[in-house]
Amino acid sequence: MCYADDVPVGMVRFSCKDKNIYFYRLSVIPEKQGQGMAKRLLKALELYGLEHGCNTLTCKVRKYATKNIKLYHLIGYDIYDEEIIQRSNDIIIDVVSMKKTL
Repeated sequence: MCYADDVPVGMVRFSCKDKNIYFYRLSVIPEKQGQGMAKRLLKALELYGLEHGCNTLTCKVRKYATKNIKLYHLIGYDIYDEEIIQRSNDIIIDVVSMKKTL
């Protein structure tokens, strides 16, 4: 969770496996977007990873979310894979997988 004046303004879910942190569902409330909250959340994940012996962070990003891809790229993430995911309700999503080495 990320807080501003003791009020939650952002969150990210993650799991750790095989020295990798996979994060997902990163979100920041609209009024706080563009103020560095997502970067703070990701920095906290990096520190958590280093403290727990992890050496990479990974995520999947919808390909059309170019703003998110650009943000991740600016802070050291690179695209290492692309795939099409088909949900059970026949929704098809183009995604890229991104990775940062700690």
